[in-house]
Amino acid sequence: MLVLVCFLVDPLRAETPEELLTQLSKRREALSSLHHTTRTITKEGDTVREAMAIRWERQSPQGRQVRLVTKTRTQKKDGKWDDEIETVMVNDGAFEWREMKVNDSTMVFKAKNENTNPLSEVQEAVKSGKARIKGRESVAQEPCVVLEVSGRKGSAFSALYWISLAHGVVLKSEMQRADRIRTDVQTIEWTPNESVSDEHFTYKPGKDVTVLDTAGLGEVRPEE
Repeated sequence: MLVLVCFLVDPLRAETPEELLTQLSKRREALSSLHHTTRTITKEGDTVREAMAIRWERQSPQGRQVRLVTKTRTQKKDGKWDDEIETVMVNDGAFEWREMKVNDSTMVFKAKNENTNPLSEVQEAVKSGKARIKGRESVAQEPCVVLEVSGRKGSAFSALYWISLAHGVVLKSEMQRADRIRTDVQTIEWTPNESVSDEHFTYKPGKDVTVLDTAGLGEVRPEE
């Protein structure tokens, strides 16, 4: 049993960030399901934007299915917050549906499912910058590896990612861009391999909703 525990806490043997992400991606893709709540704070000059997101995910015969509900609000100069804006994204394995409010109407964007790697954003940052494995640290009582990325010469981009060693889930990140944009993401709660209801991964647009079907060559039509 002791050997098993040690394996779960420190299962990776990677010398480079690229090798690390390859191994972590396999662990991320092996998750049968995930329930993850995050809080994202973005600061751009005097503007502060807060986004609370709840993600449900599971593996299915159709591929990875995802439901992501995000509520975003922006702080005004007087310190008050605007009303929340909610967006809903459902990936049912075949298509990705993205619902959002546009003025007083609702728009739904439909696209083919691309089954992208959940760690693709981190991999792209590593590919375009300079990365190093900084160390280990726990987040939400989960052992994580800390990956540090900086922009190449002439770029002020920098980022830190805390990624679960056992499951390959990004549980925390800090990102700074040269244009004074700072984005911090924190995990509020998360549960790997949790049973998730089928209803999270089905989506049917309402009768009065306009669907932009990018999977059908950009045809715009009202849903019947």
